[in-house]
Amino acid sequence: MIEDGITSIGYNFFNGCTNLTSIKIPESVTKIFSTAFSDCTSLESVTIPNSVVFIDDNVFSGCTNLTDVTLSNKLTTIGFCVFKNCTSLKEIKVPDSVTSIGCGVFEYCTSLLSVRIPESVTTISDDTFKGCSSLEYITNASLNLETGKYTTLPDTITSIGFEAFKNCTNLKDAFLPDAVESIGFGAFSGCTNLSRISIPNTLNSIGSAAFENCESLKDVYYNGTKEEWKNINIGNTQDLNDSLLNANIYFWGNSEETTEPTTSTSKAETTSTKVTTTTEKTEITTTSTIKTEPTTTTTNITSTKSLGDINGDEKIDSKDAVIVLKSYAEKLAGNETKDDISAGDVNGDGSVDSKDAVIILKYYASIIAGVFTGKISEFK
Repeated sequence: MIEDGITSIGYNFFNGCTNLTSIKIPESVTKIFSTAFSDCTSLESVTIPNSVVFIDDNVFSGCTNLTDVTLSNKLTTIGFCVFKNCTSLKEIKVPDSVTSIGCGVFEYCTSLLSVRIPESVTTISDDTFKGCSSLEYITNASLNLETGKYTTLPDTITSIGFEAFKNCTNLKDAFLPDAVESIGFGAFSGCTNLSRISIPNTLNSIGSAAFENCESLKDVYYNGTKEEWKNINIGNTQDLNDSLLNANIYFWGNSEETTEPTTSTSKAETTSTKVTTTTEKTEITTTSTIKTEPTTTTTNITSTKSLGDINGDEKIDSKDAVIVLKSYAEKLAGNETKDDISAGDVNGDGSVDSKDAVIILKYYASIIAGVFTGKISEFK
């Protein structure tokens, strides 16, 4: 029991109290200092009162049974490794008042599925989610996916630190925020199930080994042009970013060279444009110069496929978006597809292009997050 009137909980105060299952913190407390509750292995829930503005390093580290955390809505600073090795923690919401989150805050929280980071935060620090082996999806706040199994990053994030998501072995998809400028060394290394990532055109640098051992990475969606992609400084010491550079890269920017999957090497060395035309990654090298957007003609086509289900497998997912992008790339290169892709015109503008692919991806993300259950024609 902490007496009312106490203004801070000191260093190591309850450290190693293995029989402590709950704690009531009075409203008089404004600061909780380093390791105050670390290794309280029976602690299951904690509510930080709204008087608290500062939580120091390692305060709850090693609380292996902690499942329920409510943070102060006046909190501004969360120190290093505050929840490190809280292996039962599944979900947490960081309040809008927080401006600073220290390194390793959720490191090795192996059950963690859902975290919401507020717009007041601009950096994902080193080791923040390292070893969070249950994380499945990273999304940006603009998609409005606040529930389910998503880790939501705000569009204010400009940098992703050293090994920030290293060894998140269950991570499948990552939609990075629109303002990210740098991805640090080893940021996604060891994410062995990461298959898709969306990267903004604000990105300037990708650290060496950022995508080391990401052998499942197949598709990179870049919200810019091929020329902008070439200007990104991609570190590839000892070929440790080959997983990224060997993936299919889809350009969503509007320029003389628009959406087309490509295989690239690095800023310093670039191969000829390669357009992937089959799911087996058969590559056809083209030297076509694309100067303008092709004229769009509206055609009424009756399709036996449901809207958005381009491959006819009775579900709408990222595979359909990839088909749209590949078909659009072929169209831009002057190679019209003979396949019926009219079901891909989900925005109803008479053309199947990258805009439709974006809608399909967002719709798919909303469905699997459980925040939308309607038809794609009703999706906004």
